Amino acid sequence: MGAPRIPASVIAERLNSLDRSAFQEIAELLLECAPTQGAIVALAEKNPDRWGQLVALVMRLRGFNEKLEVQASVAHTINGLSDAELAERIEQFNVLFDYKSNGEDDKPQ
Repeated sequence: MGAPRIPASVIAERLNSLDRSAFQEIAELLLECAPTQGAIVALAEKNPDRWGQLVALVMRLRGFNEKLEVQASVAHTINGLSDAELAERIEQFNVLFDYKSNGEDDKPQ
């Protein structure tokens, strides 16, 4: 099976609109070719530095990062946040604005 081909104009259009679907087919293909657990263990033993880079990359994809964020106001630019960071921020606001503690009458309709 060959790599999926998407016309450059379609890719440009999707990227300009921040649509990630341009990468969906290739991501599926790459994930189908994932190494076995034994191959990962062999990589870790033979090249611990490359294994460490792999772990760091996968953890960033998972939403973890080493950034120290200090914010003094409610206003925040969300386009720099990962999906995990955005979900965490939404949960923080949900807790902050817990309407149930004020009674159901105060809940916006």
